[in-house]
Parts: sequence; C-alpha cells; structure tokens
Amino acid sequence: MTVHDPAEREIHGWARRPRRTARVSRGSAAGLMQASANQSAPCLPRGAGMSYGDASLGAHVLELAGDPVFELSPDHATARVGAGMDMWTLCEKTLAHGRFPAVLPGTRFATVGGCVAADVHAKNHRTVGSFGGQVEALEIWTADGARRTCTLTDDAELFRATIGGMGWTGLIDAVKLRLVETPGPWWSEGVTVGRNLDALLQLLDEAPAANHVVAWVDPRAKGPAIGRGFVKSGVPAEADSRHRAWPSAQVGFEPPVALLRPALVGALAEAIFARARWLERKGPRRVHYSRFFWPFDQLRGWNRLYGPEGFVSLQFVVPTEAASVLAWAIERAQSQDGGAYSGILKRFGAGSEGLLSFPMPGFSLALDLPSRPGVESLARAIHEEVARVGGRVYLAKDALLDRDCFGVMYPAAAEFREIKRRVDPNIRFSGDLAERLGLFEAR
Repeated sequence: MTVHDPAEREIHGWARRPRRTARVSRGSAAGLMQASANQSAPCLPRGAGMSYGDASLGAHVLELAGDPVFELSPDHATARVGAGMDMWTLCEKTLAHGRFPAVLPGTRFATVGGCVAADVHAKNHRTVGSFGGQVEALEIWTADGARRTCTLTDDAELFRATIGGMGWTGLIDAVKLRLVETPGPWWSEGVTVGRNLDALLQLLDEAPAANHVVAWVDPRAKGPAIGRGFVKSGVPAEADSRHRAWPSAQVGFEPPVALLRPALVGALAEAIFARARWLERKGPRRVHYSRFFWPFDQLRGWNRLYGPEGFVSLQFVVPTEAASVLAWAIERAQSQDGGAYSGILKRFGAGSEGLLSFPMPGFSLALDLPSRPGVESLARAIHEEVARVGGRVYLAKDALLDRDCFGVMYPAAAEFREIKRRVDPNIRFSGDLAERLGLFEAR
C-alpha cells in the first residue's frame, strides 16, 4: 500500500490532554519506513491513540493503514495478526474458530501493536500475566530499515525491549499470538459488594483463579467506607440464544465545558453502588463478552464529558505489603476540589519479560481526575510515594511523571537504553513521552 501524503493535524490521547500538532503519515509498514527514511526528526508508531497521556504523541507519527493480516495456525492455537488490527476485530475472527485472546485491554479500539507496545494487562493478570506474555514472535521494522523477527530465544534483547517499549524500538508489523479455547462469546458475570477498601482487597485475593476479576472503587467515599465498591468477576459460559450483545451509545459532540461535575459524579456513584447491591442479590448473569470486558465502550466518546480540558489518569501499582498506599492516594485525591471521578482496582501477578512493562505483583489503582489547578502537585505527591514503596506508574496512561521518579520506578530502563543504542543509535524512533522522561539523552 502506498503512503498517503503526510497531513498536519492536532492529535491527543484518550484523556484529551496534552494536545499537539503533528505530522501524520498513514500506510503500510514498508511504505511508512521508506517514506520516513531520510527525515532528520524522530518519528513514533501510533496505533489507535487509546493511550491516555502523551505516549502516542510526537512531531511525526506513523499510523498503519490497510487490511491487517490474519493467519490462524492449523491447530488454531496461535494466530499471526497484523499490528494495526483492533481488538474487537481480533476477537470476532478468533471466536469464529472457538478461540479467544487470553488478555484483553480495557477498550475494543486498541490495536494489537499498541497492546504490545504498552504490554497491556487485563482482569486476569494475576493468573496469566500481561499481553506480552501471550506473544510468541514479533515482526518489527527497526531503524536500519531491516524487518526482523524476534522471540524470547531469537533476538531476545529486541523482543524484551519491544514488549512494553512504547514503540521506541521500531515499527511493529505483525504479532504471533497465543490463543485460548472458548465456548463462545458469552460470559457468566457475578458482582460482590465490598463495604470498604479492605473488603475489596480481600475479595480480589479470594477470587477463584480461573476468574477474570476487577473492582470498581467509589473514590468519593470517606471514613469507614473509604474505598467501598464492588468486585466484578466472570468466566466463559455456554451459548444462550436468549441473550444478545448490547448496543452502544455515543457522545457525538464536543461540549464547550465539562459536563461531569462533582454533584453529578456523586449521584452517579450512588446509583452505581445501589445497582451493584441489586446485581449481587440477583446472582450471576450471562452477558456478551464485549459488555464484560469493555463496559466503558458502551458509551463511545465518554472522554468528551470531561470537556475541552480533558482529564488526568493516575494509574499505579504497589507491592502487596504497601497496600496502605491505596487508601492514602484516595484520601489525597479527595483533598483536591471535587476529588477523583472514578477508580478501578486490580490484583496483579508476576511481571513480564518486557523491560519497561508496568505490571508487577501487587495491587493496581487507577484514579481519573478532571484537569484543574492542583492536579499536577497531587500527581507528583502520589508518584513520589509510589516510588518510595517500590511501585511504579503506568506509562500508557501517564502525562505527568518526572524523570527522577521514572528512574526509581523503572530500573531496567538502563538496560533498555543500551539495547536502544544498538538498534537505533540515531534515535529514529521517539516521541513526547520519551522526551519528557529524558530517556534517550546522554547520561
């Protein structure tokens, strides 16, 4: 496929902050590599732009276009998938053969290449690990113009640097991905309410190993109820013709101001918690996989509700023994005017081979806050405390992490830099996040 003439346009991540004007090139991987071969400024591979902060931003971004490859192995255990394929398409293609990806991100719109670059995690991380752990091989174009295939045993350095490497090692073209068997698109979903954060942590620890598990946290609850919420768990279920996929709604306009306000968010939190109690009494129900894995996608464009200023997502993981930081972070967010608007809690298992991969054993908490005065200082305080206890921040959602905290959180960054110097000595691939973190500056 030929490369379309580069277009200048404003781009941003899902949080809609920060924004920048970028040169955007679209085409096949080979065409993009050829078209960007002689430019002096770095370029950055960009998937669907579903990362939240500045991870997918740069002066020149490369977007794959065209029909992504999909080749299923004879035993249906693996698939070779084009990096530009979105997760919804991948799920539908594999379901037709009784298979399913083992790890799914929080949105259907993320691309396979983006899932590798961010080494995304899912509701079953504690038992199966992250997306990169399901990858058998990567086909990637590196800075020298070569198309290389790497695995954990062949060109392993490049493989480990690319898993979670945010697109900084090259342009991913295709991924060989392991699949799991599934009876169909339906899931049995159960809800259990936790009266506070301690109860939620216990529920996450006690959930059956086979379940996909996540907790919704009410970030506005205080006192003995701080961290109250509910745990949603699910397992694949047999087909049932009485159930159907739910249609999605859409925020189809750009509101001039934020539509989400503290009073409205508080009322929504009460309604969500009341509904969780009702679902708990009702018992497990059967839902379409899209509703179980991607509930936020039921309202497309929900990020617009934060208004033109966007929002800040603070997601971090702390070791199990430092779980007290979770309640502390919720309280710190409450000290800001309006507090956090949403909270998601997960239990993580072992980390992956990716040098810059986010997950590690412990608990992960994501807090979304509207952009407002004081949010930067709040983020700095939380980042410093997370670094102090041996945790780390999720780069795919970050927009505010400083260089010092990054160095403490990601000690393997030194090894990543050494590999980067070998595969991309002239820094052909980089972007705004790498620049903010000073990742490729002389040290």
